[in-house]
Amino acid sequence: GLQNPEQLFYYIAAGRCWHELGAFYQNKGNYGESLDFYSKAIEAWDALEKNVPKKYKAEIISRKAKSLGNIGAVYEGKGNYPKALNYFFQALKMREESGDKKGLAINLGNIGNVYEQEGDYTIAFDYYFKALKINEELGNKNSIAFNLGNIGIVCESQKEYPKALDYYNRALKMNEDLGNKNNSSYNIENIGNVYSEQEKFADAIGYYFKSLKMSEEVGNKTSIASNLGDIGKVYGKQGDSAKAAGNYSLQAEKYSKALEYNFKALKIVEELGAKNDIAVHLGNIGSLYTKQKK
Repeated sequence: GLQNPEQLFYYIAAGRCWHELGAFYQNKGNYGESLDFYSKAIEAWDALEKNVPKKYKAEIISRKAKSLGNIGAVYEGKGNYPKALNYFFQALKMREESGDKKGLAINLGNIGNVYEQEGDYTIAFDYYFKALKINEELGNKNSIAFNLGNIGIVCESQKEYPKALDYYNRALKMNEDLGNKNNSSYNIENIGNVYSEQEKFADAIGYYFKSLKMSEEVGNKTSIASNLGDIGKVYGKQGDSAKAAGNYSLQAEKYSKALEYNFKALKIVEELGAKNDIAVHLGNIGSLYTKQKK
């Protein structure tokens, strides 16, 4: 057992370091490195959970739940939704048992996010509002902004565009006030998505380039790839419009631009090993070649 105080200190310090390194690589979109470090953190928490005095167990369980939740987020980023839910629900159970409301709200929001990406919007909506209610009770502005943005995604998926824009802009204002560039970039991208779906292409592409610039500033490769793909999608839609209008030179120009941005996005997601996103970009590229009769 870890009865020696020096051994306990070592495992606690090691677990914290492994977790922070996992978070660092996760934020950079390097999922392989991230999972390696999170796994090491879990090993440390497991050893401590079995051996620490009772008065320290609640803290260790909380740290373990956080690492499990982050592993879930990595698998979500890789497009492996069943594994993501498995880790999120493990973390959720631990948060419920320990009465950790802040962590509970995070896990509820993450679970909602997976269901939203799988197209289960009713279930996602329920989890998002549960998370929002807890975060409002706690006054946690960062998480409130996250929940608002996710509720906006559900509204957008239901084609409730004014509601979606309202939630996105509320989330954006909070993130800007908090100085959170990563999340602000995400909100801006989502606003661009709404305009793209409404075929307001000039507005959409303006928001996408603004989001891309912020993603590049913080070095978030996942967001950069998403922005590049979004820009490619708008150019593709503009090419479709040009074709319908009989402007074939403009059509060729826009399709060429669309391919350029999709290939840039594809290169990044291949480096990240994000299979779901790789499939999306490959499909988009194939569609564009089909339209060009290649």
